[in-house]
Amino acid sequence: MRMTSKLRSAFTVYWVESTDQWVGDKSPVQPLKEAGYNVIEFIGAQAALAHIFEQPPHFIVLTGDSSREKLAAWLLEFQDKLPETRIVLLLPEDQDFQMSSYYALGVYDCLLLPIRQSVHLVRAVDRAAETNCWMYRREQQEQQEQAPLKEESHSAKAFVPQWSSGEPSFLDMLYELDQKEDLEEVNPSDETQIGPWLVELYQARTVEDAAEHFLRGISICLGVSQAVYLKYYLGRRSLLAVRSLGLESELLQGLGVNLNALEEKFDSHQLEKPQNILSLKQMVDQVLGWAEFGALSLTVNNDIMGVFVLPKKELGILEGQHLQEKVVSVPTLLWMALQHHSELIEARKRLHKAASSELKRGLLTRTDFLDSLFQEVSRARRTQLPVSLLVFYVESQGTRLSDLGAQDRELALRLIGQILREHTRVNDFVGQVAFAEFGVLLPHTGLQGAAIKAERLRRQLELADFSKVLRAVKGLRVSVGVSEYPSLSQDAEELFQSADAVLYNMKIQGLNRVCVADVGRPQEEAPEGLI
Repeated sequence: MRMTSKLRSAFTVYWVESTDQWVGDKSPVQPLKEAGYNVIEFIGAQAALAHIFEQPPHFIVLTGDSSREKLAAWLLEFQDKLPETRIVLLLPEDQDFQMSSYYALGVYDCLLLPIRQSVHLVRAVDRAAETNCWMYRREQQEQQEQAPLKEESHSAKAFVPQWSSGEPSFLDMLYELDQKEDLEEVNPSDETQIGPWLVELYQARTVEDAAEHFLRGISICLGVSQAVYLKYYLGRRSLLAVRSLGLESELLQGLGVNLNALEEKFDSHQLEKPQNILSLKQMVDQVLGWAEFGALSLTVNNDIMGVFVLPKKELGILEGQHLQEKVVSVPTLLWMALQHHSELIEARKRLHKAASSELKRGLLTRTDFLDSLFQEVSRARRTQLPVSLLVFYVESQGTRLSDLGAQDRELALRLIGQILREHTRVNDFVGQVAFAEFGVLLPHTGLQGAAIKAERLRRQLELADFSKVLRAVKGLRVSVGVSEYPSLSQDAEELFQSADAVLYNMKIQGLNRVCVADVGRPQEEAPEGLI
């Protein structure tokens, strides 16, 4: 696979260095930017770690001019929070003898500073990108083989994105972009923008952020310099500006329409044709000063999310028949992508709300946790990445948890659950599997990383001070059983049984530590080096 600037623009690279030692064009990061990668620069690993949830990177380029202990700690922390991210390490020439030890810590590639030919750095990141591309493509092929066969015309695939399940990867987006060579209504300047635009859109976590990306894309296609997105608040029956393009922030403050007060017998269905709403026309004319305007309502599952307002009457996006047309314009493609991603965002919110309604003491119930366990093992089988399970048994050093009063017992279990949730990743699963037993599922985490995580969580629970709210609880004794798929188990059921068997033996012996399951030896203490 040949990496092009179009493909590279889909990847986010964190450039992390300990000091601001490079100036202007002399920085080794410049070749990566010129090659087309989306590079974000940080001074210090902590600055990068604080940013990872806003825009998680695909790759990290880390300069290794710090002490070996500090560098190793950074690598472990990056891998703990970003297990799928590939790390390229830049080392001073006098530290070349340490390269093998960093490879052992999970570094994808090492280069020596100074980099004499910039192409070497670009090629190192290209190799990591190609690995990801093939991995994603293989997973897509496996999903297609498992899905029911559907007869679809070539023209439909070429002009309309066929995202059947889950969030499309950048390969899906760029494949659709590459198929646009037959489109008759595509502006060549738009074609170079839509690929990166789609990548940014599918990184948006809220409908409002997705709307902002849509404003940027549609402004290029339609040649408008100003636009605004008004969010619809159903309870208040009002529209309020939350995102804009080319408008001063002072103008947006308080900009909106109280439909309940200005429209007689207003109904939400009237927003399906927002350009006919008199109060909206008055706001556009008096506040924005547009003689004419076009308006589009963003609808998700028959619910109005908001209204886009642009200073152009003929938008040419929603004509009702564009799905049946052979030619799909770029504005229509952007609109379809926005609707699709908005549906994904709202679906996630509904799933989260449904799961939250079944949470027990802030944790997944046993049923939900085991369902997640089976799903993650199935995904690990497809992606060939490990998944690990931690099973905790918690007991009080004072009064037994089971002997506490109902309210104190409930509070103790809630506090334990809170500690586990606060010290796990957003993609980890935390549930209560028995009265004083808790499970933590770690996707894309091997046995060594799971053992380290288990000991960290065990110590967090052991050091927690409950005495201020629960005087009867003097402290906690915590035992943890650790197992992994596929090295220690063949399926989800065996994964749970192996971790639970280790925990059962520890409960009998009264241990207060982490023990790792093993093939044929389901009771083995975690090596000291892992704790």
